[in-house]
Amino acid sequence: MAKQTQKQGEQEAIEAKEIKRQIALKNLSAESLKNLALAYFINKGKDFGENDNAVVEQFKYMPAINGSTEFYNDQGQKSNILLDSLLGSRVERERYSGNVSEHKIIKDAATIIQQSLIGIKVGDALKLMGSNPNIAGNYSDAYLSDLDTSDNEEDKGISQMIKATYLAYFTSNGVSDAYSQSASHAKKSLETVLTESAKEEAQRRK
Repeated sequence: MAKQTQKQGEQEAIEAKEIKRQIALKNLSAESLKNLALAYFINKGKDFGENDNAVVEQFKYMPAINGSTEFYNDQGQKSNILLDSLLGSRVERERYSGNVSEHKIIKDAATIIQQSLIGIKVGDALKLMGSNPNIAGNYSDAYLSDLDTSDNEEDKGISQMIKATYLAYFTSNGVSDAYSQSASHAKKSLETVLTESAKEEAQRRK
């Protein structure tokens, strides 16, 4: 009976981790949430300058604020980061007393991304970075949360390395994409100006 109870408890723990993993993967795929988090990491990071911050603000942060800011909470229910930040800032839960800054919004988004990262498997993290190698041992199916709490220092080190690598990839890739959008925007703006100029010239020749 005791063994059966223990086995049932272990199965429930596995199922709970899998539910958390699915929620985490949804958040790590939510573009607006990721873009808000990106703004926080870039603004905070020492490896990024004013130009990086400016392009991320224009092509990542602004569209995210202007669009959907949904994410999935711990229960797997859709929530809104702007609303949650406002409600969370209320003084002693007093109605309409909330006062939230832009910095808090992007910091909350970054926190969700970091917490979601802990809930996924090693293989998930690599796939999110566009990689799918043959991983040694049982690491592919290992949860980062399990590696973090392992008694094995190597496990903890691998988890830290994966999280650091993912965030480095996430920020570098995000900034690169923002610059790509900026270049595309500049090109379209130039094409519009030249097209309008050509139309005006044609009208004058009539």
